[in-house]
Amino acid sequence: MKAYTLCLLALAALSSARPKPSGGGGGGPGQGFHPSKWQGQEYNKKAEHTRSVGGGEYRGGGRGGNPTTTAYPTLSSGVGGYGGAGTAGYAGAGTGGYQPPAPTSSAVKETSYQDTSEYSEKSDQSPGESNPGNSGSQSLGLGPSGVASSGPVSTGTSSTGNTTTGGTISNGKITLPANCQSVNNIGFGWLPDYNGASLADDEAAVGNKNPCFAGYYGQTGLSEWNDGAQITDNIADAQSGGKPYPIFIASVMPQGTPFDQFTKGSAVVTSIANAMTKLTAAGLTVFLRFAHEMNYYDSAAAGYIYTGSPADFSNAWGVVSAAVKDIPGVYMHWSPNYDSSATDLVSSGWYPTQGTVDVIGMDIYPSGGSSFASEYQNFCQHWPDVPFVIGETGSDKGGSTSDKHAWLQQLTGTAALQACPNYLGFSWFEYLKDGVDFRIATGGNSAYQGVL
Repeated sequence: MKAYTLCLLALAALSSARPKPSGGGGGGPGQGFHPSKWQGQEYNKKAEHTRSVGGGEYRGGGRGGNPTTTAYPTLSSGVGGYGGAGTAGYAGAGTGGYQPPAPTSSAVKETSYQDTSEYSEKSDQSPGESNPGNSGSQSLGLGPSGVASSGPVSTGTSSTGNTTTGGTISNGKITLPANCQSVNNIGFGWLPDYNGASLADDEAAVGNKNPCFAGYYGQTGLSEWNDGAQITDNIADAQSGGKPYPIFIASVMPQGTPFDQFTKGSAVVTSIANAMTKLTAAGLTVFLRFAHEMNYYDSAAAGYIYTGSPADFSNAWGVVSAAVKDIPGVYMHWSPNYDSSATDLVSSGWYPTQGTVDVIGMDIYPSGGSSFASEYQNFCQHWPDVPFVIGETGSDKGGSTSDKHAWLQQLTGTAALQACPNYLGFSWFEYLKDGVDFRIATGGNSAYQGVL
């Protein structure tokens, strides 16, 4: 694996720097590659320890045993909805989740940055069939539940799959913006590249101004965070297609801020809450994807971009969750890296034992021939009653046009809903980075054709 060590001061000086992915793989069974994420001058590096081709064991630790049975609150119906569309359920009170022993807190480690990767090569399987595009609407129901004292309140959906009523697609608690871009009742969104592009460019390339999701990144420990402006400065871009606006997926990364600094009333937690308030005041519904890929970024392989133990993460999650729980339209989106299986995530403590989990997701960039079920079924079915939204995905090492097209088919095929009935949609990583082209529509790419 090719790696470059970058210091934080050097990063802060690169005000016009752009994404810089690298080739490479990980040790052990299987290899990986993933794009780093930049927005402005932030530089987020990572690599994924993934399954080997053919479905071997996970790297980065032994596979955990099965957790105890997890109970989640039953949903009841209630009037709600993004933009006033449709009805949606809400989460009842209650607690749930496997409660592993709290790990011993680890010392905060010096942060360094590596130009590594996160993609994984997967088993060779035939892609799903091509699906004609269709549009529907999905909206958000009532706000997230409060913070539980004994474990996370896992809110979410029934496991009966998406339904369409009067043009409104719904899945239990969560439905997406009216008439947002979808295929087979599966919502589609973008992670726009800011190397001369925008969400409007992505929308124009496919001829649809109404994606279901728009995703942006921010790092709390870097100067670019600027009390949350790094996130809120994207409001105009997210609104560029007009109403109904896409769900704003705010990937708030504690890069440079150790987990144990996320305490009640702290400046960093206050800045997150203020940013969420500003987003919702602008008419945006928000999925707060706090500390995404926590199971990878807090590792030596990632250069300790995040620092602290799983227990520290859980505490930070609980504090942030509590800080935003009374802001209408903000939902906590737990989104680990494919580095770990579902049972490993629970047994190792990376599934939060405090706060609210409103939405789950998992980041992965599979190789050509991968199936949706092989990548996601184990994960999504471990939490069948929580809405499943993929916050970030693309094709391994950028992928050929045919690879990207095939993975889009998998992401939008009816088989995906059969594998994961709680699946609501995904966001595509529409980036060009160091000559590695992950794009499906902009820059003359055509992989989206026949799917979106």
